[in-house]
Amino acid sequence: MLYHFCTGFSSLSHLKHLPVRESKIDKSFIAGMLGREGVSLVRPIVDLGHTMGLKVVAEGVEDQGTLNSLLALGCDSAQGFYVCPPVLAADLTTWMQQSAWGLAERNAADP
Repeated sequence: MLYHFCTGFSSLSHLKHLPVRESKIDKSFIAGMLGREGVSLVRPIVDLGHTMGLKVVAEGVEDQGTLNSLLALGCDSAQGFYVCPPVLAADLTTWMQQSAWGLAERNAADP
């Protein structure tokens, strides 16, 4: 039996017509990334996003190993408990100023 992937309204060709600048990789892909076949799923998603001129964001990053793997694949951004646990909006500025990630300095440099 022959299966057709991404046909009709679910076609990937529709993505190029959307007014987006970023593509997000769901945490369900990221969670299994350090397993045997995990990177083989994430790599083409990152490559597809870059080929389309999009920044690629990975969600659900919970450890340094996963972050390192994403960086090696060229992923542009990461979010998850490893980067920052949930904080109240009122505490976000303080977190940015004190974060080991140096976000306050980066944001001050951006126009």
